[in-house]
Amino acid sequence: MSVGSEAQPTYSKSTAISDSNLTPAQTHDEKLVVDKSTSRRQNLKNLIQRVLDSSPPNSEHQPGPSGCHTCFLENQKILEAYYNYFLSNDPNEWYEEIPEYKSAIQGRFQQIQNPTLDDLEDLNSISQSMLRKYLDKILNDTDSDDNGLHNSSMTAKGDLTIGLLTNQCGRNNSIERQHSYSSLNAKQLVLGLQEARTRVERALLYTQFYCAPSENDTHQQKNFKSKYARSFESCGSHEEVLEALRKEAQTLHHDKVTALRKELNELQLAQSAHLKNKARKAEKVQRLLERTLPFRNANCSFKGCGKRLDLSEENPECAVCEWLVSKGRSRTRFYYCSAKHATEDFDDHDRLQHQCSAGDRCLFYPKIGPPGNLFGAGVCLPCLESKEGLFYYCSTECYYQNFDWHAQRHHLFNHPQESNNLEIITFARDMKILS
Repeated sequence: MSVGSEAQPTYSKSTAISDSNLTPAQTHDEKLVVDKSTSRRQNLKNLIQRVLDSSPPNSEHQPGPSGCHTCFLENQKILEAYYNYFLSNDPNEWYEEIPEYKSAIQGRFQQIQNPTLDDLEDLNSISQSMLRKYLDKILNDTDSDDNGLHNSSMTAKGDLTIGLLTNQCGRNNSIERQHSYSSLNAKQLVLGLQEARTRVERALLYTQFYCAPSENDTHQQKNFKSKYARSFESCGSHEEVLEALRKEAQTLHHDKVTALRKELNELQLAQSAHLKNKARKAEKVQRLLERTLPFRNANCSFKGCGKRLDLSEENPECAVCEWLVSKGRSRTRFYYCSAKHATEDFDDHDRLQHQCSAGDRCLFYPKIGPPGNLFGAGVCLPCLESKEGLFYYCSTECYYQNFDWHAQRHHLFNHPQESNNLEIITFARDMKILS
């Protein structure tokens, strides 16, 4: 069959395949392709083989002017196969962001009517030249900027993702900054691959780059690196090992992110509950403050003083009355402008405001209670719980002495006489008691 040229040479089907720039490559970029592009090149070979096999058997050698319709269709299909090879629709191709490459390749294809081997060599020369410039730029950027290789869409011939190869230090932070690439940096890896001649040499470079051990590695990281070091050393398909490594790293990274998000969500829920509880407590304190301090100002309770007091400040007050107010609104709080006035007013205030509910039945009547002792006083708890009223007793002895008398008059239900029926007055630990 005729491939077409000015000299109109004649080629066999095998020549169309073997001479079409598919020989083993020796340059750096071609090594990357050879290491990763088996599938793409094989697809091209298979496609050309199918085109050639589909032609009639007697069309294998057709000398003379290239006017054969069968040869024309055959050449167009081969040309289309090479067009897709040099200008793939894959959005991850390294030249996707290089319009000069597309323009040069498309311009050269427009000049081709009947494809010749010279045409294919020109196309390959353009592609290789652009790729070398591209790699040189990437490597130069690496010298001045460690982030110069962070574009993971870059690929050599659409097969080996340059970004994946050279950007592992910045990209594969999966599984807690998974890799510690202390043996090789990205540029050393690329240059090393350029010098490598065998798969064993390239496997060693990959192992040093992706699986270099570190003293800071976790158990998971050690297992990850050991696993893929063995895979590289087995000299299997590096592209398959890299793809498996990338997928597992992404999976582990995704799992870790999911776990962290779950933990964050739990912390946010706990924080939300804490803030709501804190808000409820603050609201409760505010309600209590509004209830116990209906006015923000008061006068000194010492007779004859009447000094205006700011209740937002600390002022001496009767601790018993303050405690009784916390139990029921029927009581009033008494404030003083000074400790001196509070002490001077103690006897009169105690006699008038702290009267025992037993009245003249009080064990200490006509006194107001046991002398100098307020710590046994309290209120009837059954009455407090049933909201029958606030009944103050000067002492535990007096309350239980008069329990039956009190219960007959105020209890709606039968409450047995128990030791906990009287709620004893308690004072805050930080309260200073004036005697």
